[in-house]
Amino acid sequence: MMNRLTVALVGLGLVGCSSQVPLDKSRCPCPTSLGYVCCGSGSTASCVRPSAGESCDTGPIVDSGIDASDAGPRDAPPVLSPIQGIAIGHAHACAVRQDMTISCIGDNSKGQSTPPPGQFYGVVAGGDVTCAARIDKSDFSKNGMSVCWGDNTYGQTSPPDGVFVQAIGARHACGTDRDRHVFCWGDNSLGQATPPAGLYSDLTAGHNHTCAIRLDENDAGVAPGTIVCWGDNSLGQSTPPPVAVAYNGAHALSAGGDHTCVNDGGFQVWCWGDKAGGQSTPPTGGFISLAVGPGHACGAKLIDYTVACWGDDWGGATPTPPSGAYANLFAGDYLTCALGQPVLCWGPTYEPWY
Repeated sequence: MMNRLTVALVGLGLVGCSSQVPLDKSRCPCPTSLGYVCCGSGSTASCVRPSAGESCDTGPIVDSGIDASDAGPRDAPPVLSPIQGIAIGHAHACAVRQDMTISCIGDNSKGQSTPPPGQFYGVVAGGDVTCAARIDKSDFSKNGMSVCWGDNTYGQTSPPDGVFVQAIGARHACGTDRDRHVFCWGDNSLGQATPPAGLYSDLTAGHNHTCAIRLDENDAGVAPGTIVCWGDNSLGQSTPPPVAVAYNGAHALSAGGDHTCVNDGGFQVWCWGDKAGGQSTPPTGGFISLAVGPGHACGAKLIDYTVACWGDDWGGATPTPPSGAYANLFAGDYLTCALGQPVLCWGPTYEPWY
């Protein structure tokens, strides 16, 4: 059964910025659909909105769009939504609204659906934890500092200082500093919180494993663009196939449960790990974005941006997706959502999502 949920979320790929938010285009491209442009460059860049009378005080406006590596084809359907993105955990979901405040729905037994006050971007969720990057207009040096809430049994809501949280598993979390070094914390019983040395981007976490894209070459000959995973490998979820190890300009890397999927430079999808319900057997064709849950995965087709899902009906998360064109998808243990106007979500009709 499809649920129409007006939920605010920031998710994998496209995240919104707010006025004068320091810009790292790999994780915070300016939301041009809301009238923002990039002001300045490098570490001093920020998103400003000229239509609201905001001026560029850190340098010239150097561009006004999202990099192709962030957004995919230029004719992607525009996101005309008061919601900037979606983050879905085990049984809760959180969203960043147009005013950059966060609202959450679903299970709140561990405080995972009670966000702190303030403005945020880059919200992520997993298990019973939510994290987001705070916007601090009174002290720009503190912009982007991650704040987490929810279950802290394993210390997973206590990120190191200076780390931008990007991926949350069942009981662990990982992020990068400004130089792209990876840090992980929380449960490390299966090595999921012991990242390899090096520089990485596109972090994503399943229940007990983490994957990322290598940015630099190391002494072992691991080339930039290689997919590297660590943690639980009992079902092969931390061993990407040779055909998928070269990132080559792909636009999505997403893990969920015990499997991981990525699209290659030609937007063909490759999945590895748990295959019990068909979740690692994607359909043929190109996909521009992916969202992966424990027993299913969904993708937006390259040709027309319609959504296709595959895998078993674990918790009712895989039923018929919505019709229409969507470029951005988000998945949790039970719920899958497509960012549009309105946000459309589908999954089980159990109480937290009524």
